[in-house]
Amino acid sequence: MPAFEILIDEEGKATVRATGFKGKTCLQEAEKLNRLLAAAGLDIKTESLQLTEEAHTHTSTSQQTGA
Repeated sequence: MPAFEILIDEEGKATVRATGFKGKTCLQEAEKLNRLLAAAGLDIKTESLQLTEEAHTHTSTSQQTGA
């Protein structure tokens, strides 16, 4: 099941980790999360972005056959 894990340190810095998303869906859903937080009055700025192995997984699989 796709989910976001949000950790906030003592200084108020948040780290968000997306899990269970395939391909670039994680980036699209993270943008939705940012918009929701902004609508709630939270100013979110991305300082760095690291894609996990899941982000490099295609959303659909295709099989190739040899000729």
